Amino acid sequence: VFVKRASAYYMEIESEAGITKRLNNLLEGLCDFKARREKALQDLLFQKARIEQDLEETERSYTDEIEALTEELDQLNTMLGVTAA
Repeated sequence: VFVKRASAYYMEIESEAGITKRLNNLLEGLCDFKARREKALQDLLFQKARIEQDLEETERSYTDEIEALTEELDQLNTMLGVTAA
């Protein structure tokens, strides 16, 4: 029997007591292993959503700043009588 988690190892069925204990430990730990992995996934999804929100806010703030500076530049060009090409 090959058991694979973080690494893989081979369990040879030599004695029923030894293999049964190891398999029982493996099977009993699967629920905890799954729960830890699901929590890690939820944490990563939350972190991804937070980063996407921060990125969106950053992009939005630069857009507002660019628009304000463009308007200011247009006013200066009008005051100076400069026509932008």
